[in-house]
Parts: sequence; structure tokens; C-alpha cells
Amino acid sequence: MSTKTLLIFSLGAAILIVLIIAAGFISRGEDCRDFKQARLNIDGVTYNVALAQTQIEQTRGLSGCQKIPNRSGMYFVYNHPSVVSFWMKKMVIPIDIIWITDGKVIGVAPNLPPQETLAVDPPTYNPPRAVTGVLEVGSGKAAAYNIKIGSTVTLIQ
Repeated sequence: MSTKTLLIFSLGAAILIVLIIAAGFISRGEDCRDFKQARLNIDGVTYNVALAQTQIEQTRGLSGCQKIPNRSGMYFVYNHPSVVSFWMKKMVIPIDIIWITDGKVIGVAPNLPPQETLAVDPPTYNPPRAVTGVLEVGSGKAAAYNIKIGSTVTLIQ
């Protein structure tokens, strides 16, 4: 084998290794957030949640995530009752949004489509009134987990 052929083969192998490593990072959508930062108890059932407490965390939300593990979600914490708007910017999976005030579910917005299936300006989703927390879970999970208006919610950190 000539030196030139060996060099081309080595370069090709190195590129292949880099591509395999990059594909591994890209395909790890379930690791998009740390879903074990805290736990929520909803009607006696515990869920692992990533916390969105700062403006930056809340703006980022679950954008880019490719999978939300079962019995997991992202919990948005508001220190004071707030009227908030959510949209599906940079979302790649559908979700349910669960609106919470003072430890009770006050509304559920189910099966919201990801941005890629929406118009350029995705719609906003709003709670029925001011909230102290918002939980995002995978599409259809609110119904599957029997989370409904009146469900009791407790954050366990």
C-alpha cells in the first residue's frame, strides 16, 4: 500500500469516526434536559422534571428535544402568579402543556404540534388565568397519566 493510499484511508477512517461520534450526540434527544432535577407529585404519582426557573431556561424550554422520557417533563416555576404565553418555537416533538396555579391543575392544552408542522409564526398558547407553574409532557401523556383540571400538584426538590 502506497503512502498516499494509506494517508487517504487514514483520513477517511478519522472522518468516519468523527461522524459516528457526532451522530451519537445528535441522536441523544432524550438527554436534552436533566429530567431528574426535581420531582412533581400529581395526585399521588411522582414525575421526574427538569426545572425552568430563569428567563433563559424558560425561553429555551424543551426546544430541540427529540424525546421526553415516560413520567417526566419540564416544570416552569413562577414565583408570583403570572399570565404567560407559550409557543412551539424550535420544538421538534408534540407536547401537552399543563397549567398549574397554587398546587392545582387549572387547564390542559393537549397534543400541541411542533413548529416544523406549523406556519412561520407559530401560535401562542395561554392558560385560562395566571399560573404559578407549568408542566410540559409528551403529547397525549396528560390524558394517559390522568392529569386533569383539579389534580393536585406538589413540587419536591
